[in-house]
Amino acid sequence: MNTPAACLTTGASICSSCLNPEARVARPSALDQGGVQMSSLELSRYLQRALNQSRDLLFVVGGDEGLGAEVLDAAHLTLSLSRFTLPHRLARLVLVEQIYRAFTMLRGEPYAK
Repeated sequence: MNTPAACLTTGASICSSCLNPEARVARPSALDQGGVQMSSLELSRYLQRALNQSRDLLFVVGGDEGLGAEVLDAAHLTLSLSRFTLPHRLARLVLVEQIYRAFTMLRGEPYAK
């Protein structure tokens, strides 16, 4: 069975086991402009719930053409980083920063607002 890490190391955009609810090892979250917007605090709470449930998370960022319907349909959560259209490389950077900020908040460390 492919894992999210295997998808990344093989260069696959997303593997079928990540989309199959019976086989997937992670809870996929798709990034899409039409998704729900969260504050940094809300994202940290979402990550905390996943940690409490021992869930792996997989964030899926589309390429230049966005994500296909199959990926959006399989997503546990569809998340929007902004109402702006962001280049996918910038979206990845913003997502990583927000995940870093969320874990910093969960550890109770100060973080610039």
